[in-house]
Formats: sequence, structure tokens, C-alpha cells
Amino acid sequence: MALEYPACFIRTALQRAAALRARRDDRSLYEATQLVAEALRMPVEEVRRWALIAEERERPEGR
Repeated sequence: MALEYPACFIRTALQRAAALRARRDDRSLYEATQLVAEALRMPVEEVRRWALIAEERERPEGR
């Protein structure tokens, strides 16, 4: 349960950052990840790790 909050929070933040960037220009999710990392004052690698954890948890079983 301790992993659920950070993973969900970071995943949502990444999705929102990517959506905002997509409306303004062609920046990639990589750049959105960097923005989220800066906002949370976390290393980019840590943000990506949590995003992958959240993505794995959101996938239906058997995929």
C-alpha cells in the first residue's frame, strides 16, 4: 500500500504534464517527466521508476 500513493500521484502528474505540453507544442513525455521531476524535486530516474510501477499496476492481468 505504501507504493500506491506515490505511483498513482506521479502517474497522474505525468499524464497531466504530457497533456499540457501536447496542447502547447510537440514536447515528448520524456520532457514532461523532467518537468514533473523538477516540480517534485525528485531525480528523473525516480519519477520514471514510479511511473513504470503505476503503469504495471494499471495493466489488466494476462498482458
